[in-house]
Amino acid sequence: MWFVGERIQPGKCFRPSFSELLGTAYSRGNEVAGLTLDRYPSEVAGDEVTSPLQDLYRLLWAFERIETAERHGLIDVPLMKELLDHHVVWWDMLTSKIEVADTRHRASLARLGGAARGRDAGLGIWAADDFVDA
Repeated sequence: MWFVGERIQPGKCFRPSFSELLGTAYSRGNEVAGLTLDRYPSEVAGDEVTSPLQDLYRLLWAFERIETAERHGLIDVPLMKELLDHHVVWWDMLTSKIEVADTRHRASLARLGGAARGRDAGLGIWAADDFVDA
Protein backbone atom coordinates (compact mmCIF):
# COMPACT_ATOMS: atom_id res chain seq x y z
CA MET A 1 0.00 0.00 0.00
CA TRP A 2 3.03 2.25 0.32
CA PHE A 3 3.71 1.64 -3.39
CA VAL A 4 0.17 2.81 -4.26
CA GLY A 5 0.22 5.73 -1.83
CA GLU A 6 3.54 6.99 -3.19
CA ARG A 7 1.94 7.25 -6.64
CA ILE A 8 -0.81 9.44 -5.19
CA GLN A 9 1.26 11.52 -2.77
CA PRO A 10 4.95 10.96 -2.00
CA GLY A 11 5.63 9.66 1.49
CA LYS A 12 2.08 8.41 2.03
CA CYS A 13 0.45 4.99 2.35
CA PHE A 14 -2.88 4.08 0.72
CA ARG A 15 -5.80 2.61 2.68
CA PRO A 16 -7.58 0.02 0.50
CA SER A 17 -11.21 -1.02 0.61
CA PHE A 18 -12.10 -4.70 0.63
CA SER A 19 -13.49 -4.55 -2.91
CA GLU A 20 -10.25 -2.97 -4.14
CA LEU A 21 -8.30 -5.90 -2.68
CA LEU A 22 -10.71 -8.38 -4.27
CA GLY A 23 -10.08 -6.81 -7.67
CA THR A 24 -12.25 -6.81 -10.74
CA ALA A 25 -12.39 -10.59 -11.02
CA TYR A 26 -14.43 -10.90 -7.81
CA SER A 27 -16.07 -7.53 -7.26
CA ARG A 28 -16.59 -4.11 -8.71
CA GLY A 29 -13.14 -3.10 -7.45
CA ASN A 30 -11.28 -0.76 -9.71
CA GLU A 31 -7.80 0.53 -10.27
CA VAL A 32 -6.16 2.92 -7.84
CA ALA A 33 -3.38 5.12 -9.19
CA GLY A 34 -3.31 2.94 -12.31
CA LEU A 35 -2.90 -0.30 -10.34
CA THR A 36 -5.20 -3.17 -9.47
CA LEU A 37 -4.84 -4.14 -5.81
CA ASP A 38 -5.67 -7.84 -6.14
CA ARG A 39 -2.02 -8.63 -6.90
CA TYR A 40 1.35 -7.11 -6.18
CA PRO A 41 3.12 -5.15 -8.91
CA SER A 42 6.26 -6.91 -10.12
CA GLU A 43 8.33 -4.07 -8.60
CA VAL A 44 6.99 -5.01 -5.16
CA ALA A 45 6.75 -8.80 -5.06
CA GLY A 46 8.46 -10.15 -8.16
CA ASP A 47 7.72 -13.87 -8.36
CA GLU A 48 5.91 -14.10 -5.00
CA VAL A 49 2.84 -16.33 -5.04
CA THR A 50 0.91 -14.31 -2.51
CA SER A 51 -1.53 -11.45 -2.89
CA PRO A 52 -2.40 -8.38 -0.85
CA LEU A 53 -5.66 -10.06 0.21
CA GLN A 54 -3.83 -13.19 1.40
CA ASP A 55 -1.38 -11.03 3.33
CA LEU A 56 -4.27 -9.04 4.83
CA TYR A 57 -5.76 -12.25 6.20
CA ARG A 58 -2.40 -13.31 7.67
CA LEU A 59 -2.25 -9.98 9.46
CA LEU A 60 -5.86 -10.09 10.67
CA TRP A 61 -5.47 -13.66 11.94
CA ALA A 62 -2.38 -12.62 13.94
CA PHE A 63 -4.34 -9.79 15.58
CA GLU A 64 -7.20 -12.20 16.32
CA ARG A 65 -4.78 -14.36 18.26
CA ILE A 66 -3.38 -11.36 20.15
CA GLU A 67 -6.87 -10.11 21.01
CA THR A 68 -8.00 -13.55 22.16
CA ALA A 69 -4.91 -13.97 24.33
CA GLU A 70 -5.53 -10.55 25.86
CA ARG A 71 -9.20 -11.36 26.60
CA HIS A 72 -8.11 -14.53 28.39
CA GLY A 73 -5.57 -12.69 30.52
CA LEU A 74 -2.57 -14.24 28.80
CA ILE A 75 -0.99 -10.92 27.85
CA ASP A 76 0.47 -8.35 30.20
CA VAL A 77 -1.36 -5.16 29.11
CA PRO A 78 1.45 -2.72 30.07
CA LEU A 79 3.86 -4.83 28.02
CA MET A 80 1.38 -4.96 25.14
CA LYS A 81 1.04 -1.17 25.32
CA GLU A 82 4.78 -0.75 25.07
CA LEU A 83 5.41 -3.33 22.35
CA LEU A 84 2.27 -3.46 20.21
CA ASP A 85 -0.04 -0.46 20.60
CA HIS A 86 1.63 1.66 17.92
CA HIS A 87 1.57 -1.27 15.48
CA VAL A 88 -2.06 -2.04 16.31
CA VAL A 89 -3.16 1.57 15.75
CA TRP A 90 -1.21 1.86 12.49
CA TRP A 91 -2.61 -1.38 11.03
CA ASP A 92 -6.09 -0.51 12.27
CA MET A 93 -5.84 2.78 10.40
CA LEU A 94 -4.50 1.08 7.25
CA THR A 95 -7.48 -1.30 7.27
CA SER A 96 -10.05 1.32 8.33
CA LYS A 97 -11.92 1.12 4.99
CA ILE A 98 -12.42 -2.62 5.47
CA GLU A 99 -15.60 -3.21 7.44
CA VAL A 100 -16.41 -6.09 9.76
CA ALA A 101 -19.27 -6.73 7.31
CA ASP A 102 -16.60 -7.36 4.65
CA THR A 103 -14.72 -9.85 6.83
CA ARG A 104 -15.41 -10.69 10.46
CA HIS A 105 -11.67 -11.08 10.95
CA ARG A 106 -11.46 -7.27 11.01
CA ALA A 107 -13.26 -7.12 14.40
CA SER A 108 -10.31 -8.05 16.64
CA LEU A 109 -8.02 -5.46 15.09
CA ALA A 110 -10.72 -2.81 15.45
CA ARG A 111 -11.19 -3.67 19.16
CA LEU A 112 -7.44 -3.69 19.79
CA GLY A 113 -7.05 -0.39 17.95
CA GLY A 114 -9.81 1.25 19.96
CA ALA A 115 -8.26 0.06 23.22
CA ALA A 116 -4.80 1.26 22.18
CA ARG A 117 -6.12 4.70 21.22
CA GLY A 118 -7.95 4.77 24.56
CA ARG A 119 -4.62 4.23 26.34
CA ASP A 120 -2.82 6.83 24.19
CA ALA A 121 -4.91 9.20 22.04
CA GLY A 122 -1.75 10.53 20.41
CA LEU A 123 -1.22 7.25 18.56
CA GLY A 124 -4.14 7.97 16.24
CA ILE A 125 -2.72 11.38 15.37
CA TRP A 126 0.72 9.88 14.83
CA ALA A 127 -0.56 7.10 12.55
CA ALA A 128 -2.91 9.32 10.52
CA ASP A 129 0.04 11.28 9.17
CA ASP A 130 1.16 8.26 7.12
CA PHE A 131 -1.99 7.92 5.02
CA VAL A 132 -3.53 9.42 1.89
CA ASP A 133 -6.94 8.72 0.44
CA ALA A 134 -7.59 8.57 -3.28
